[in-house]
Amino acid sequence: MRRPCTRFISPVFFSFIQDETVSLLRLVLEVYMPELPEVETFRSYFKQFALNRVVVAISIQDERIIAGTGTEKIWKYCMNRQFVEAERYGKYLLAETEEGACLVFHFGMTGYLVSAIHQAHLPVHTRFVIHFHDNTLLGFVNQRLFGRVTICASPSEFIQVKKLGPDAMAVSIDEFATVLKSSSGAIKTVLMDQHRIAGIGNLYSDEALFQTGIHPSARADTLDSSKVAFLYDTVRRILGESIACNADFSALPADYLVNNRNRNAVCPRCGTRLCTDKIGGRTAYFCAKCQS
Repeated sequence: MRRPCTRFISPVFFSFIQDETVSLLRLVLEVYMPELPEVETFRSYFKQFALNRVVVAISIQDERIIAGTGTEKIWKYCMNRQFVEAERYGKYLLAETEEGACLVFHFGMTGYLVSAIHQAHLPVHTRFVIHFHDNTLLGFVNQRLFGRVTICASPSEFIQVKKLGPDAMAVSIDEFATVLKSSSGAIKTVLMDQHRIAGIGNLYSDEALFQTGIHPSARADTLDSSKVAFLYDTVRRILGESIACNADFSALPADYLVNNRNRNAVCPRCGTRLCTDKIGGRTAYFCAKCQS
């Protein structure tokens, strides 16, 4: 199994483990919430192990995982149906049935998916299990119960109800510029606001700002057009690179901040000790010398 070649365990390193009983997509983390690339990896996993299989049962091991939805509603829309598509919007995985309804997964801080052929092989913190006609299972593991499973009539309804901004991999440069120019808050906070742009969280906002030399507390509406365009391109490039390597940080370039993101680390470019600050309620890592 491949491990991150850093001094600490990457908070979003994924491993695919396959044997005769379990195929597991594991998230090794400390306290970080899966962001767009991680959920895109989950989407690929769901497509491989859950599409075009008839749902014959759903078992809910902890009712908190479906808080606000209810077992009956999930059964109504999923039982004896197949998932025919899996989409990602921002940090959400939307599994669509042939009738258009969507089972929606939000992974919280410790969520991941497990495919197995026996329920006994599922991890101890599996909270939600889909049973398919071919005797395979798909489990949603969520140790800290920050994740959720819900149901909606369609992807568009869910996006509207949650008031999500455009997806970070689909947002246009004009939409991106409008979001920034209409926001007087810190640029890091604006990037993480899911109502403005969906999919970027603490890790990738730090990375994008580091790569562009922008201080995380800089006012979003003060960035000139060239900085906005540079940031737009950088966000999409970083997310794309992370998706391409299944969010395995060790596969990203060594000068990325994410491979050096801890309290005793130094800037991978200039060697200055990294700084931290609370911005928008989250801990930002940045280089005071490289980012202004």
